[in-house]
Amino acid sequence: MKEIRNKTSKPVRVPLQQGKTLFLGPAQTAQVTDKAVELAKFQKLVADEIIELVGDGERVAADKGAGTAKSRSQGGGKSFRRVQGDR
Repeated sequence: MKEIRNKTSKPVRVPLQQGKTLFLGPAQTAQVTDKAVELAKFQKLVADEIIELVGDGERVAADKGAGTAKSRSQGGGKSFRRVQGDR
């Protein structure tokens, strides 16, 4: 996995393998596969200095398996609707 960053002040569409597209906001970073970096359209964005390769990224949740229980428990509380007006 490689980490990339949008160097512009506008959102960028980054082409990925199999016709997929990554939408990257201004000054945001994302991780892409090594195969995506080899694409000609991706290399053109790097050459035009629209995006830059920051370095090797690390898969946090997928490889280590940590944090999966925490992410499930967040926001899992019961929701309720507050009744307003005449009763």
